Amino acid sequence: KTSLQSKEIEFTNSLTSRDEEIFALRAKLEDQEDKVLNANSAKEQELTKEVESIKFQLLQERTSAQHKQDELTSALADALNSNNEKAQEYSSQLATRDEEICTLRAKLEESDQS
Repeated sequence: KTSLQSKEIEFTNSLTSRDEEIFALRAKLEDQEDKVLNANSAKEQELTKEVESIKFQLLQERTSAQHKQDELTSALADALNSNNEKAQEYSSQLATRDEEICTLRAKLEESDQS
């Protein structure tokens, strides 16, 4: 019996020792998993901040481009209006000169006839 009890105790001690190893390895694995999760979380936060920063920068650039486009559109409209006003003014001046030329030709023809 003693030999059997002795082997039983030895086997139980061996199992206990294995259980302790398994427990230690599980704890180590959980610790490593936590480290990986924390590292992933930190990297994800870093990437999220980077993406948000890029989005903000793009929004600013888009807003700036829209303002520039608005300014250019306004300047173009002003230039077109100014050109139209000048064209009307020149057209009016040409009409007046055409009338003066017609009047002078008529007077010239009258003086030639007399």
